[in-house]
Amino acid sequence: MLGVFQALVGGLLCVAQATGIGASDRKLLNKATDFLGTPKKVSQLQIEKTVVYDLLDKTVKSKGEIYLGKGKFRWETSEPEKTLLIFDGKNLWTQQTPAKPEDGKIQVTKSTLKGSAKDQVLIKLLSGGGKFSSKFKINSVEKKPENQVIFDLQPAKVDPTIKKFQLTVDKKKSILKEIAYTDEVGNRTSIQILDRTVIKKPDAKLFQFEKPAGAEVNEL
Repeated sequence: MLGVFQALVGGLLCVAQATGIGASDRKLLNKATDFLGTPKKVSQLQIEKTVVYDLLDKTVKSKGEIYLGKGKFRWETSEPEKTLLIFDGKNLWTQQTPAKPEDGKIQVTKSTLKGSAKDQVLIKLLSGGGKFSSKFKINSVEKKPENQVIFDLQPAKVDPTIKKFQLTVDKKKSILKEIAYTDEVGNRTSIQILDRTVIKKPDAKLFQFEKPAGAEVNEL
């Protein structure tokens, strides 16, 4: 009986959170994520990524840039390791470059995204295409000091690899500050957006993957 009571209370709390979400909250979220929808121009994000590995009791930080286009994105990590992630609208390319030539060859992985693979949270978030509200629904909104608002979100189509997904928005400036998610084994990833600029004349090959000479390619 206790378990049933707890489940009932939990359900009522969820309803209370949902009904507490106002039009102003939705407007703020849509405005802050507008550049993720159907961008007319390419956006460049300066980011800092922090991954806390729960089982290993380990934290790894990295810095880089994310370029966002219509239905495509490019993610370059410059430190501590050099990596490249490109989604060209169909295939997801991952490139890892050893720090020294003697450490081995450049490793490339090509993944063709079909079916449920396209429903991965980060793919849907960064590849744009359509209104934000059509991809995610708001579970709850938490107001924090210094104009910070945390939106707890749920993908319209379930991604089994993600247990929790949140966006932090600066209410005063209406800009997206952080993307955070927890995976199925408890690892937490935080992507802090340090700066965002618009590239008026992007390189025509920005979202095209070019295989480095001598690289080994694995297909999934």
